[in-house]
Amino acid sequence: MIMDWTEKYRPKTAKEIVGNTKAAEGFKRWIKDFEGGRVKKASILYGPPGVGKTSCVYAIAGEEEHKYDVIELNASDQRTYKVIKRMAGSTSKTSSLEGKKKIILLDEADNLHGNADRGGAKAIGEIIMGTRHPVVLVANDLSKIPTGVKNRCKKIKFEQIKKSSISKVLIDICERENITFDEDAIEGISEKNRDLRA
Repeated sequence: MIMDWTEKYRPKTAKEIVGNTKAAEGFKRWIKDFEGGRVKKASILYGPPGVGKTSCVYAIAGEEEHKYDVIELNASDQRTYKVIKRMAGSTSKTSSLEGKKKIILLDEADNLHGNADRGGAKAIGEIIMGTRHPVVLVANDLSKIPTGVKNRCKKIKFEQIKKSSISKVLIDICERENITFDEDAIEGISEKNRDLRA
């Protein structure tokens, strides 16, 4: 059986987020402050692909002190007003049957711009205004998020992961999987691709 290592080694806690612990801790603080009713109802996690933005949401949502269900909507696939309101609108105002808390996650939110938007940005703005749950937008390019949405969000920047951090992760995975490796090859992979998922 082939195992997807991206999922197998996905971070399970904020401390496991490689190269972006400051951003992860900032997001964790925002969630805690949201629970206390002291912050904006939405946040944007932004930065290059493969630096842990979406993984951070799932890791912190699953931590014992928070325990959130993550309701994910990929903004690039379903970004019309009707679809976003149907999928995330009612979710943003109701509790789950078990009374569990929810995070509404809109991945690839930087695709909500221009003529292709079809009302998605308006729907997200309305969801943010009326939500009882934290709304998290994930984006590579903050400048492509419509200003009206951006202004309603706490912005948390994720940085490019350093080569040395990627090398450590690759070596750890190889050792845990009992794979013989060449350190020069690991260095080459780390240098060539800074997307930790790749």
